[in-house]
Amino acid sequence: MKRKYRLVGLFALLFMVWAVACMTTTGTTAQSAEKQQFLADRHAEQGGCDICHEDAEPAEGDWVDPEKCLGCHDGWDTLAVATESHGMYNPHKSHLGEPDCSICHKGHEPSVNYCSTCHKTLDPSMK
Repeated sequence: MKRKYRLVGLFALLFMVWAVACMTTTGTTAQSAEKQQFLADRHAEQGGCDICHEDAEPAEGDWVDPEKCLGCHDGWDTLAVATESHGMYNPHKSHLGEPDCSICHKGHEPSVNYCSTCHKTLDPSMK
């Protein structure tokens, strides 16, 4: 009987090790989140912090004017066309009009699906 419990414990331990290994390779652990590249990192590669911020060395909490975003991304109409094939909805052509880009796009942290805060069907984890 003890042997049976040992085998169950061993399988449980192996399963946990496997699950942690899978999460690490798919980027869902806190440790791997530190290593993931955020929107600000990709923009900085294009030429530095002043691409988005007014100052080359922005202070913590600095805000990016949406007009700065739209200047590089060619305005709302172009964004809406570029994201037409986004799936069942187009986040850049919505009933919200032209919201501040930062409600979805977070520069120094993971971006969010703002639409799913009301439309639960747009986020599989919120069903």
